[in-house]
Amino acid sequence: MTDLSMLLRDAIDIPEAVHDDDFVLQIHRAQEAAEQTLTDYVVTESIADSFDKGLTLVQSTLASGSSKGAFIHGSFGSGKSHYMAVMHLLLTGNPHAKALTGLQAQVAKHEELLSRKLLAIDYHLIGAESFESALFGGYLAAVKARHPDADVSPPVLHRSDSLFDNADQLREQMGDKQFFSRFEASGSGASGWGDFAGALTPELYESARSKPAGDADRQRVVGDLVRTYFTAFENTGSWLDMSDGLHAMTAHAKKLGYDGVVLFLDELVLWLANRLRDTAFIQTETSKVAKLVETGLGSLPIPLVSFVARQRNLKDFLGGGAVGAEQVALDDSFQWWEGRFEKITLAAANLPQIVNKRLLQPTGEDGKAALAAAVARVRANPVAFKHLLTDEVGSAAVDFEQVYPFTPALVDAMVALSSIMQRERTALKIMSELLSRGRDELTVGDVIPAGDLFDVVVLGDAEPLTEDMKNLFRAARTFYTRKMRPYLLDRHSLSEGEAKELQRDHPFRREDRLAKTLLVAAIAPGATSLKNLTASKLAALNFGTVVSMIPGQEAAHVVRHARDWNAVFGEVAVGAQAGDPVITLQLSGVDYDSVLAHVQNEDTHENRRSLLRRLMALRT
Repeated sequence: MTDLSMLLRDAIDIPEAVHDDDFVLQIHRAQEAAEQTLTDYVVTESIADSFDKGLTLVQSTLASGSSKGAFIHGSFGSGKSHYMAVMHLLLTGNPHAKALTGLQAQVAKHEELLSRKLLAIDYHLIGAESFESALFGGYLAAVKARHPDADVSPPVLHRSDSLFDNADQLREQMGDKQFFSRFEASGSGASGWGDFAGALTPELYESARSKPAGDADRQRVVGDLVRTYFTAFENTGSWLDMSDGLHAMTAHAKKLGYDGVVLFLDELVLWLANRLRDTAFIQTETSKVAKLVETGLGSLPIPLVSFVARQRNLKDFLGGGAVGAEQVALDDSFQWWEGRFEKITLAAANLPQIVNKRLLQPTGEDGKAALAAAVARVRANPVAFKHLLTDEVGSAAVDFEQVYPFTPALVDAMVALSSIMQRERTALKIMSELLSRGRDELTVGDVIPAGDLFDVVVLGDAEPLTEDMKNLFRAARTFYTRKMRPYLLDRHSLSEGEAKELQRDHPFRREDRLAKTLLVAAIAPGATSLKNLTASKLAALNFGTVVSMIPGQEAAHVVRHARDWNAVFGEVAVGAQAGDPVITLQLSGVDYDSVLAHVQNEDTHENRRSLLRRLMALRT
């Protein structure tokens, strides 16, 4: 008979430690380590369909000549950055990307597109001062790295009025003869300018100076000035507005021989979300993003395709923080995005296969057999198994097998929690941390309980994205550390130090785990797996935590715990249903117990009589 007491680390590889950047991919780093990126990537049927949609978007953009964009939508950890990294490698002709298992049909279908010359550029928006500074600065850096010896001058993507002012001053100091002789010596003013053939002359200079910033002849003169006298100017000064800058950028890419430009914008929504309190900034920057698909200047020299990673609709972050007309304006701008950017969704249903490959591959046949036996043991309990499959995507038994010792219900809760956390708390990383924390005690027969999420997510060092969620997390920490944990320590006659040394199956840790599950449900009430937490469901989500001498009586044990908590804490409520009531925990940012403790001395007979007289007076 298979031994379920085998340590889990002997059945699968479990890391000794998990680091902040584990499972977090930045697109430019993925290009630098292309082979590892492709080795780690898991292509499911749904993901293959998402690639077909993305490649079709690029193809239709080139065919129509009109710029288009798409949101790559999915929760934290759903693989948005990986998707864009692999798409980048495909569009730039990487042979290993084209040979990726699971994408052969899509590669064959879009063979003509993948033979086109496309300029793909990756952007990591966090830290950018403005959208155009990230976009145009990134373009200049990418072109310089890929075409260091190109005969084509770099495009002028900043406003050049101050450059001409500096050039005027230098011209006055040097005199025309010396000033313009430098252009003859450097070979500036090459043919192909139309009216601007030959070396730069005072007449050509004055003509260009009077033209608008986006004018092609003006940009050629500015390019000569930058190359000849002001070599440090290309990354200084103010940038062109989005419309003029995009026109100049795509015109330059066309000269380099490209058929189109593909932008991969990572962390755009997070970048904007970090400045939500600055409504002027949000309105300004979102209007710039809109120019990616509607420049206002007609067709660009070559079309532009934009892929924007988005873990949530930016509107979801608002929470009514703005007021009146500001809120309406913000809502309108986000609605505008929704109407003009296509949406390619990376579904959470892909996670079981991704998790299985990235985290849960058996180390050998013995481990594989032990895991299969453990899965069979859980499936033998139909009530618990039904609850462990409860999630938003409707998982089946095969999904349970792929994610064991996790469960589809736990994965659903992790996705819900990671969607409100900063980027480093992806679902994959949370799962890896749970495994690492239990490395020395988890056996093959242990199902990872939902209550263990609380330690990793809420008591960890990561912060939620919004102020509302930060307040909710703070309330959860406060309730647990100041109320529930001291109560449980006293109930089990333990000190804090003793509690840290307890075995996984100690009664304190079992009860503690159930209480933490209620707290997790209070933080992420929208998670399908955490809705309507009946006593039986609470026991199932922590499979193996509640032990009963009589099979089927686990719910009764949970109810007894919950009624004990309810007698002490008003935050815990037990429903009126007989046998299997719903159990909830309501968090509040106000510590009512502390408030009442500070005013206990006001509860006197005299004050009570005074209050009664005032109430009687109000009724007469």
